[in-house]
Amino acid sequence: WSAGRLLALPPMRFLGRISFSLYLVHWPILVLPLAGLSVGEELPLEARVGLALTTVPVAWVCWRLVEEPIHHATRFRAQPWRSLGLAGTAVAATLAAVIVVGAQTSRSLDTALTAVPVPTAAARATPQPTTIAVAASPEPTPAPTASPPPTPIAATPSPTATATAPPSATASPTPAATPSASPAATPVATPEPTPAPSASATTPLVITPGPRGPAPDPNAVQPLPLDVQPPLRSAAADRERIAGEGCELGNLTVQPRPCVYGNPDAATTVVLVGDSHAAQWFPALEVLALRHDWRLVVFTKISCRFVDLPIYSRELKREYTECEQWREIVVTQLQELKPDLVVVSAARGMGTVNRADDNAIRQGEAMARLLARVPGRHAIIVDTPQSHVIIPDCLSGHIDDTRPCDTARIPAMSPRYLLLERAAAEADGAMLINMTDVLCPGSVCPAVLDGYIVFRDQFHLTATLSASLAAELESPLLRALGD
Repeated sequence: WSAGRLLALPPMRFLGRISFSLYLVHWPILVLPLAGLSVGEELPLEARVGLALTTVPVAWVCWRLVEEPIHHATRFRAQPWRSLGLAGTAVAATLAAVIVVGAQTSRSLDTALTAVPVPTAAARATPQPTTIAVAASPEPTPAPTASPPPTPIAATPSPTATATAPPSATASPTPAATPSASPAATPVATPEPTPAPSASATTPLVITPGPRGPAPDPNAVQPLPLDVQPPLRSAAADRERIAGEGCELGNLTVQPRPCVYGNPDAATTVVLVGDSHAAQWFPALEVLALRHDWRLVVFTKISCRFVDLPIYSRELKREYTECEQWREIVVTQLQELKPDLVVVSAARGMGTVNRADDNAIRQGEAMARLLARVPGRHAIIVDTPQSHVIIPDCLSGHIDDTRPCDTARIPAMSPRYLLLERAAAEADGAMLINMTDVLCPGSVCPAVLDGYIVFRDQFHLTATLSASLAAELESPLLRALGD
């Protein structure tokens, strides 16, 4: 078949001729460009269509230069055993490589699991942090794992819970730590420019806790600590406990299940609201609720950002109407509850129904619109960095040196870093809490920080690390409360 004869075929017969080559090349062409995007982001429709069209000429080249010459090679046709021998050798080599890599990975994981001490029954039975004077400890205490189950909210809000004014806009703000971009490290996408604040906008009070300790030496080997927490074998499942107690709703659930932690009868009420990127801060907030005698109320729902916009669910493949209904019910309940402080966080890169809403500044203004309907003071926690790998999986293969599992600071931020949160804080007067310097000391965001595994996947904190960050969150939240 010459190129002219092939191209003269009807389209369906042409595609049929090159179908095997098309099958081989289409997947890498469509998938590899996604590696340059942040987690949760998608290529524009035009780019996806262009990539799909590119697969056709590439498949034709493979068909013409590889597939057809092999099919019509004289030596293979005259001696079929050559074809069978070549195919058998290729299959055997592939199988051997799979066995070797699998065995090596298994040995590495076994080494990690046996090196990490597993708590004994006696250790697990030790008193929970609720009995420890955590306020006197300079180090944060892990979230309690056996404290009483959540208490349903009473129909009548606490009489001592009162709405207070947002933090003063005249306070001298501390600039947020914004990584300096370099041409080699700047992500592919270009962030939207931040518009000048309107006359009605306020200057947010920005709290940026500093690093917990010196940044690790990028040139020094970083072995996985023997006492790393959580243990590597359980890191992927180390979620905030509200997920297993019905207080972190799934996609299809609309009716909130507000749950109360800390002291149900406390004079101070703090509320945590948002998606799973808000829920990941629950362990730290629970430590502070126990320490400062707060009533901690939780309203969280996966993939449901607390913004006044219709959003698209990538899981449901349609508009996320359940999220919109849930948000309205939550706002109504918060108006009745009258909390002292509402803490919000949201994942970047949300899917939107309307193309015009695919803008971080616009989304931040939508968050401010929703917060304006909620009584009390407001604090917004900047979204966490994102890892380029699934941390527990990567660590299992890099026990001796965890540096391949680290992510450079700039790519970890994504192009939309801080835009949504700053826009929301400026429009609402909320306090902005930026934990980036804590999680990313220096030029990298490490997979293991001060003996803690940072993420249970690519972008959700392990519950153990979150609880350890209570000390860094304490001062900003007390300041937001006016204490």
